[in-house]
Amino acid sequence: VIRPRPEFASQGSLELKSETRMQLLVTIVPVKRCSLAKQRLSAVLNADERSVLTTTMFHDVMRAIKALRSDTHPLVVTADDDVAAIARGYGAEVMPDRWEEGITRAVLEATTAMSDRGFDTAMIIPADVPLVLPSELRDLVQTHANCGITIVPSDSDQGTNAIIASPPTAITFSYGPNSFVRHLNQVRQTGLRTQVIHLPGLNLDVDRPSDLVRVLASERSTWTKAFLSTLDRKRLDPCLACEMPPLPWL
Repeated sequence: VIRPRPEFASQGSLELKSETRMQLLVTIVPVKRCSLAKQRLSAVLNADERSVLTTTMFHDVMRAIKALRSDTHPLVVTADDDVAAIARGYGAEVMPDRWEEGITRAVLEATTAMSDRGFDTAMIIPADVPLVLPSELRDLVQTHANCGITIVPSDSDQGTNAIIASPPTAITFSYGPNSFVRHLNQVRQTGLRTQVIHLPGLNLDVDRPSDLVRVLASERSTWTKAFLSTLDRKRLDPCLACEMPPLPWL
């Protein structure tokens, strides 16, 4: 049962909505400007398609988070006005990304602000994991109950696709390739109880052309898959010869 601390409602410069004042778990989703996102897909998607893909994946992630609405306070960090409007449509609070220095800075600023406002735990979810299910997020939160840090790694570049930290500022976040190892090394220095878990919908983040094919191969029904289905598959197929095939459980 989530209980509020007496000082919780009055902290911080960003005002909590009344229905979230009983929450101590914040879910943070950092999102780049759509015009700048997914540059590594430029070989197969033009700028407009990459922008639509970014927005569509964000919708899929927010749909999963919305299913946890009674258990978490969603916070989206972005400098993109269109993304901010979508986030508010899902009932999320928006923190402007005034720095635009990447995901690491956005997460550090957000976790610090949320810790100051009284949140005991932060769950950071990227905006490019369109196959994530509400049940996986629920399992992730429940599994974390007695831990300080819970990490879900990326299956492609040893990145960090999800992390739960109690307290939110327990470690100094450092995203990018091999961030999973960097985060583990930091955790070892804190002495906090840590666990690593694998969840199919969170292990796959969309960064490479072969990731698009893996989303298409998935049996999970998502808006992202529907969008990709409208594109010419022939643009993606040549990439399969040099990149890993779809995972069997997706």
